Amino acid sequence: SPSPSPAGRRRPPDENLQESRGSDPPSIKWRSGDPYLGHVRITSDGAMGVLLGWHVTGEDTWLDFARRFGDFLVRAQNADGSFPGEFDMDCHVLKNFTDATSHPIPFLLALSRATGNVTYETAAVRAGSYVVDHVGDTYHYVGGACDNPDVMDKEAGVLAMRAFLALYNATHQRHWISAAVQAATYCETWVYSWNIPLASDDADMAYPPQRTTHGQSLIATGQSHSDNFMAAAVADFFRLYEITQDTHFRRFGCFLLDATRQVIDWDRKLGYALGGLMNEAVTFVTPRGHGVKKWLPWLTVAVLGPMVDHPAVFHGSSCDAMRWAD
Repeated sequence: SPSPSPAGRRRPPDENLQESRGSDPPSIKWRSGDPYLGHVRITSDGAMGVLLGWHVTGEDTWLDFARRFGDFLVRAQNADGSFPGEFDMDCHVLKNFTDATSHPIPFLLALSRATGNVTYETAAVRAGSYVVDHVGDTYHYVGGACDNPDVMDKEAGVLAMRAFLALYNATHQRHWISAAVQAATYCETWVYSWNIPLASDDADMAYPPQRTTHGQSLIATGQSHSDNFMAAAVADFFRLYEITQDTHFRRFGCFLLDATRQVIDWDRKLGYALGGLMNEAVTFVTPRGHGVKKWLPWLTVAVLGPMVDHPAVFHGSSCDAMRWAD
């Protein structure tokens, strides 16, 4: 949400845009008391949303906003190709950790296509090379979940895989696929591929005992909570299969396709207020199934995003003739 003004009121979006003076993105504050500030993951996701909005509306102001953020990233990029991890409200570097460098890459490539400006693609390629060189064989995918910005986590692996696939789509250079395969393999290791028994009479459970734990995945090292984020990666695994023809990635994509959707109240048997809702983070260690008894918008975005962006994956796919749980 926008930062409060000195008078304590919320600034409308147009006031924030004017405050940016046509160069940097508007000031933002993500949490009161514990702000994410300008974390490059969140700001890049938001800018990608603005760019998608331009594709829908055709309004030049949307593209101009995205371009200004792209220009800001190009200016902020370090000499070695990395990006600082966080910026303050004046767009100065707050924390120059570079583990999140993969996160802006898909946005920069999409902006390059939208504007025809190769500067953004060049910045994306430099960032990708930095990630390849510094992740290497260490699998040091860090900071995808912004509330755990300094530990290895699952979302950082997904974002790296997505970045490498986007770089391959833009350049057709095969070394990006090797990097994508490594990131994909890393991501798989975070996913529960078996069903963990849950008590059916525990009123404090957040996870529905009527559903299996298939497809849920650990969030980050140093904790035991899990969520449904891997729903967002379904199309990425199918794309990796298309490129490599490695049927393992198709099989895992099919597994995620089914497993991450069965936790939704799609059949209205979970007693939620609205169909399509689901819970957020839970733990499958003792006390099993306890956690956040809330629906948050990102849960639905993670499920629906790939379905909207890649409808062919979900209609008439090879999953219809193949079961992952055989």
